Amino acid sequence: MISNMLFQADEKEKVAGEAARIIKPGGRLFLIDWDPATEQTTPSLGPPLAQRMTRQDAEQLFTSKGFHFEKEFNAGSHHYGLIFRI
Repeated sequence: MISNMLFQADEKEKVAGEAARIIKPGGRLFLIDWDPATEQTTPSLGPPLAQRMTRQDAEQLFTSKGFHFEKEFNAGSHHYGLIFRI
């Protein structure tokens, strides 16, 4: 599980690569992170917009490291939740 930390990582590619390395085949990764779209409705909540990664960019990042997107889940009104399988 990677929860509320991807936005803080300077080297997001390394985070995704390390997750792919340590999760055994058939394993799942649950990703929860701040949704940049919520910045418009509640700008004072959460990290700055420049630090947030869109849901689409997160999916592309993890699929580029060998993960397969399974589904999206409701992670609340300010976050997105994605499930991947390696």
